[in-house]
Amino acid sequence: MEGYFKSERNISLVILLIDMRHPLTKDDEGMIYFLKEIE
Repeated sequence: MEGYFKSERNISLVILLIDMRHPLTKDDEGMIYFLKEIE
């Protein structure tokens, strides 16, 4: 997934859907961290 976001595409918006009825998973936390880092 990192390759997709760091490619030459001009991505201006990413929407991350999280089901708040359940606790965050490690995958959810990892994606949040990743998206913050590439901002």
